[in-house]
Amino acid sequence: VVANHTSWLDIPVLSAAAPISFVAKKEVGTWPFVSSLARLQRTVFVDRTRRTSVGDTAGEMLDRLKDGD
Repeated sequence: VVANHTSWLDIPVLSAAAPISFVAKKEVGTWPFVSSLARLQRTVFVDRTRRTSVGDTAGEMLDRLKDGD
């Protein structure tokens, strides 16, 4: 499933519907409360300011897909 959410309600609704993970910008990992929820959900954080991190992020996503996540 690939979706671009349009509100904050989309995230908990999609999470309740299926065991899925999300991809979020790196900054979300620093937000109070939200970061804790995102980590519990195993969110992949993307650093959009460093192009060199794309390979690492893609590798993490690939590993998770191979593991059935």
